[in-house]
Amino acid sequence: MKKFTLSAELNQLSGINPRLFGVFNNSHLLGVVKVKDAQGFWETHHQGEELLIILSGRARFIALIDGQKQVVEIGAGDILWIPKDAEHSVEIVEELHILFVSPKDGNSARVENGVNLQTERLAVHQQHLE
Repeated sequence: MKKFTLSAELNQLSGINPRLFGVFNNSHLLGVVKVKDAQGFWETHHQGEELLIILSGRARFIALIDGQKQVVEIGAGDILWIPKDAEHSVEIVEELHILFVSPKDGNSARVENGVNLQTERLAVHQQHLE
């Protein structure tokens, strides 16, 4: 049994690195992350769905699902379910604090052409995929 205090875990975060609590059900990562800017950063989970619990902040999530663009406004207290194989990105309105359950394996990420701000985020993301 492990206990985590979300506010304490979030206070320890700096930069773009998530705080991983562990692997859930041998298939998903459980953790928290702060997102201040994700312009041009896209990710896809090929081996499962992703669950995001928005602890604070506001944003617009964009997903490409079955070739259709879907946009959802989210804020504190919302839960966002992202289906398997849905490429998704986020436009931050107010810094997000997220509790996430994401597939451990089969993930990919990319940065849109011409958007260099997310190169570090892509490198960190790739590090967590290994």
